[in-house]
Amino acid sequence: MTQVLELTVPDELARRAETEAVRSSRSMQDVIVDWLRVGSDDLNDLSDSQLLMVCDGLMNSLDQQELSELLDQNREGLLDASGRAKLQSLMSSYQNGLARKARAWRMAVARGLRTSLD
Repeated sequence: MTQVLELTVPDELARRAETEAVRSSRSMQDVIVDWLRVGSDDLNDLSDSQLLMVCDGLMNSLDQQELSELLDQNREGLLDASGRAKLQSLMSSYQNGLARKARAWRMAVARGLRTSLD
């Protein structure tokens, strides 16, 4: 289920969303929805063991394999529009996973579960 919202954002945020949309060949709406998903991921509610699982998590092996294959095809200039869209989707998923992992690490360090990487 989805809900339509009208949202007023500062010009700078709109410019950043537009730049990311152009860079990633996605709509501004998709970019902003991704940002909201990442920002609404409340790691505070996770137990210590769940938080550590996020810290150590990896992209599933099927997605990793597909991402590698698409990156190889892209490097060789063999991707069609469908392949580029799938590559962008997997890259977005990968980047969101890395951002979530970084937030989990920061929280794990704050909880004393992990030592800082500094």
